[in-house]
Order: sequence, then C-alpha cells, then structure tokens
Amino acid sequence: MIKEILTAAAIPHQPAQFPDPPSQTYAVYFDSTTSDGPDVGPGLTITHDCMVELYAPSISDGDASLNGLRSELNARSIRCTTQGWYWLSSIQRYQEIVEFTYIKKT
Repeated sequence: MIKEILTAAAIPHQPAQFPDPPSQTYAVYFDSTTSDGPDVGPGLTITHDCMVELYAPSISDGDASLNGLRSELNARSIRCTTQGWYWLSSIQRYQEIVEFTYIKKT
C-alpha cells in the first residue's frame, strides 16, 4: 500500500535508497511488518510500520509533496507523525520524516 500512496501523491519513490535521485522532491521508504493471528488462512493480521523520508530542494517544494502525502493518508484514514524539515548539508537537501501504521487482514 505504501507504493500506492506515494504514487497517488505523485512523489517519485524507491524502497531503502534512491541511487539516482531526481532533482525534484522524492521519497525513500521503509515498511516493517509484524504478523499476528493464526499461522495459515484467513484471520492473519499484518501490521505495517512505515517510514517515509522526503528529500526536497526547498521547504516549499517539500511542503507541496508533504501535503499531497497527507491528503492520500487522510483519504485512507491513516494518521501520521512528522518530525519537521531539517537541512542535510551532505546532500544539499531538506529532509522530513513521515511515520504511519496500518493493519491489513488476510
């Protein structure tokens, strides 16, 4: 689902790293899962703890992408937390971390 959300928000994205990142705002995401319930069959629940790292050339560009991401999360009734933009001098980008959790049943 995390790929669906980032695609719907029109944010270029890759899991874990972006070897050749675009010049506009982009995302690197992580999806940790925990399963619970019966070993096999219906009733298994999978909890997804997701972290999205947004990298932006400016805060205003990043805010536009962040607002799109929040809109897609809200449309799916998923709450998120953010940490605030900060400058990464090593890559000359601003970074914002967005974290959210969702549960999927099989």
